[in-house]
Amino acid sequence: MRQFSGPVEAAAYIQSHYSDRRERLAVAARERAVLEEACRCVQQFFRRFQFRRNFQRLIAFGLVGDSWPAVRTIQRCYRNARGRKRWFAMIEVLDKRYLNDAALRGEAEKGHEWYTRAMNIRRERMYREPRVQAALETAWQAASSATRRASKTVGEEEMMTWAQYTDMSRKLYIAIMRRDDPREAFVLMKNDWERDTRDWPDPLTPLSQRCIDRAAFFRSWFELADVNTEDMEGDTYRVFPSARHF
Repeated sequence: MRQFSGPVEAAAYIQSHYSDRRERLAVAARERAVLEEACRCVQQFFRRFQFRRNFQRLIAFGLVGDSWPAVRTIQRCYRNARGRKRWFAMIEVLDKRYLNDAALRGEAEKGHEWYTRAMNIRRERMYREPRVQAALETAWQAASSATRRASKTVGEEEMMTWAQYTDMSRKLYIAIMRRDDPREAFVLMKNDWERDTRDWPDPLTPLSQRCIDRAAFFRSWFELADVNTEDMEGDTYRVFPSARHF
């Protein structure tokens, strides 16, 4: 057994021992991390190798024809799964687009017939109709000229500014609500502008410094027609934009 001449030598030995032990533990931890990374690399390579080999087999079997019904079943299941994935993605986009506030989402949860998934799909189809697109273009041109403000241009695309949107919303409020309440008109306009510019690249940009392009205006005006018409017919939506005067 080792003998120490005093407490100073003993303390130095203890410190050296723990320093060596800590270093060994650190080395062991690094070696373990390297070993785990090497194992993950081998596993990934093996999985990719297995996937490529199995996929090549499926391709080869699929070329044979009717002698491999199991392959056709796998392919059919894969196509169905891919179709369901696309379907749910489309439904999610439409719900976000047409159920964009708490009141509409509440109506949809209650099962209101106007806010079902089928009706949202019908809205999207109606929005894409050439007649409705032409009417929306008429509304865009009328709104741009009636505001009598210099529009902002980004690149080659014309944008609608906060000032233009304010003028347009004020006239629309009087035409639709058939009353003149500046306070209520401003609150509604601000909420609509915030919703219409929700896809602005920088969410920290003040509302008054944002703009909307032609596509965003089309969506906004179509939504305006959607909540101010009595039915969901293409002719009704088409007439609405050109029936209002700024």
